Amino acid sequence: MTIEIVTQIIQLIVAPTVMVTACTLIQGGALGRYANIGSRIRTLTRERAEALEFSMYDKLSDDALEEVLDIVDTQLILLCRRHLLLRNAILTIYLAILSFLATMIAIALARILSISTITVVVIGLFVSGTILLFLGVILLYIEIQNSDQAINFEVKQVMSLKSQLTRFDSR
Repeated sequence: MTIEIVTQIIQLIVAPTVMVTACTLIQGGALGRYANIGSRIRTLTRERAEALEFSMYDKLSDDALEEVLDIVDTQLILLCRRHLLLRNAILTIYLAILSFLATMIAIALARILSISTITVVVIGLFVSGTILLFLGVILLYIEIQNSDQAINFEVKQVMSLKSQLTRFDSR
């Protein structure tokens, strides 16, 4: 095998490598969001338990407790949905990375073994990786939209709760 052939093989392998890098960059942001939402879910579960404990000492009326629990429970449901969306996006992007890595291996095998029929497999793997990355980004887009809706809901609910608690304190 000549140096020119080795250079060509390396050049062919570089395109999927760029795609793996793109996937990794997108993945990093998604994993950060995933960890933050997981942390927020744990915090909310703790807040829910504390509200129940706080009400046990008669420091919170039944109506106020129910309102707090409704808000926390709704937030937990929304966060769990977002967490699931992110998980699916992350797994889809991992599959894209796997597809691009398989593309690199198939390219190397096609060139080393001089089997031209592998080129169809190479194209299929590369296109599959691109489609999977596209789907992963769509899932991330949907999660970000849900994030905005969840934040707006939370703000409205907490503002409503504050006015109700103020009425309770003035009694």
